[in-house]
Amino acid sequence: LPFAALHDGQKFLIDTRVIQFTIDGPSRSSTPWVQPVRVSAFGLERGHSGLPDLPNVTSELAHIKSHFKQASTYINDQFSRARLVGALEKSPDIVHIASHFEIAPGLSTAARLLTGSHGQIGLSEMRGDEFRWEGVPLVFLSACDTSSFGTDDGTLAGILQRLGVQLVVASISPVKDR
Repeated sequence: LPFAALHDGQKFLIDTRVIQFTIDGPSRSSTPWVQPVRVSAFGLERGHSGLPDLPNVTSELAHIKSHFKQASTYINDQFSRARLVGALEKSPDIVHIASHFEIAPGLSTAARLLTGSHGQIGLSEMRGDEFRWEGVPLVFLSACDTSSFGTDDGTLAGILQRLGVQLVVASISPVKDR
């Protein structure tokens, strides 16, 4: 479905939103898309570190679960670094992350993804050996600025593609929770 066909119930999204396509690396997909079987969805509803709550994350993950009955969902305190690492070890078809992502212009060391229990995962940490991103067909980043340039080594979306994720859906600006 082309992005230009998306409609919000009032008008086409392309009439009110900037849509940008960015490929930070070559596509690694050599096989056609098949119906996903292994879906891991992570969400943070309770804000922390000065960032607000995201009350619609619960319904977002419930919606995923309604479409993918076998999906593993982790919300709030269940969303942890260890659970994300564990999910990646199981080679999921889709990883969906609904949380806050914060960038600090020019400093990839300050960019971070918030997790439950007041935790966070730094952008530089996601490149570590414990996170096995290679071969994940799709990562959906439902968080602000995940494809915004602002760090010295690129975007979260671009880094994940360089680490082996075949396709990343990400945002270039702040995203409203609803």
